[in-house]
Amino acid sequence: MEWIKNKNLKQSFFIITALFLSAGLLLAALSFYLCLEQGSRFSDAPGVTISLQDDSRFVTSPSPKETNGTLEQNAARILAFLQFGLPVFWVILSLILADVLFYNLKIRRPLALLREGAARISRQDLDFALEPLSRDELGQLCASFETMRSELKSSHLK
Repeated sequence: MEWIKNKNLKQSFFIITALFLSAGLLLAALSFYLCLEQGSRFSDAPGVTISLQDDSRFVTSPSPKETNGTLEQNAARILAFLQFGLPVFWVILSLILADVLFYNLKIRRPLALLREGAARISRQDLDFALEPLSRDELGQLCASFETMRSELKSSHLK
């Protein structure tokens, strides 16, 4: 993970998002395929048909109003929901995890350092140093903040 820390923010965000999205899409395809395979067990159940309507709704036939809801029919309905719901879940989860990892790797520590530096400067405490944690944009911001702090300190001493 150290090589990602040395990239700039845009490159890091793209790499992390692409890796996690690839994993999410792989899990989505796998779950769709497994649900499809399991659904073939229920395709022989009498009177149960799973179809996707033109308005993007999936429908099992016969509808629950027309049947008493046998175990096979209920399992087929659940499987139809999972077949379309799990891929969406995996993609959304992978994007959320990518964002959390990006924040923790690239933003959390420099932001805390800048926040603490600003608080110390506002208290007129200039006897500290802000060391940049990386060479990315936030590291450059920390370096600029350190320059500003040292200029303020020399101005106060004069």
